[in-house]
Amino acid sequence: YRRSVIADNLARAFPEMGDAERRAIRRAFYRNLTDLLVETAKLPALAPDELKRRVVFTNPEVAATYLQRGQVVLGLASHQCNWE
Repeated sequence: YRRSVIADNLARAFPEMGDAERRAIRRAFYRNLTDLLVETAKLPALAPDELKRRVVFTNPEVAATYLQRGQVVLGLASHQCNWE
């Protein structure tokens, strides 16, 4: 998938690296992409307990304080899945 684009981007981003190092990065990228696709396909089949184990909210009491007052809470997130 887009092999030449990825190779060109890596060469531009890391001109000081050799071909072998950039190939290793490209392989790691493909591994991560594969993991992401499999995780996305598996998501609908996850049991509720498994989903709760995988998704962790930090400081939920902050949102709970506003919700208890009847205020609207808007949660925003970016870069979900296995991107980082």
